[in-house]
Amino acid sequence: MKNLLTLKYWFNPSPGPLAVQKYFIFFIVLLFAASLLTAFFKKYYRKTIYRRFLQKLHSFFYTNTIIAILLLFFTYELIPFLSSRFWFVIWAISMAIWLFFIIKELRRIPQLKEQIKKEEEYKKYIPQ
Repeated sequence: MKNLLTLKYWFNPSPGPLAVQKYFIFFIVLLFAASLLTAFFKKYYRKTIYRRFLQKLHSFFYTNTIIAILLLFFTYELIPFLSSRFWFVIWAISMAIWLFFIIKELRRIPQLKEQIKKEEEYKKYIPQ
């Protein structure tokens, strides 16, 4: 635990093998499964107001699965600079920022429902 708080641990150019490799592989499998699941739902909800949210969520899972596989490969092969631990921190920060914008999109859905309901109410009285 002491090691996690030192700069040498995070910025070591050749840090050695990853200690939690099994958990990381499990995380990659979860990301991949979520990517497949969102791809299915994206196709199923193609013409609804959830389409944009599901597209963003699918992009998030798919991209982060690829990044995780690359990070695992670099740490497994012990490539000096690319297996540094700070890449995991940068990746985690970027995932948090990306999830913030996805949640922001999710919070817009009730407003979109209300807007669509108002438009339908308005169109009801317009002759075609």
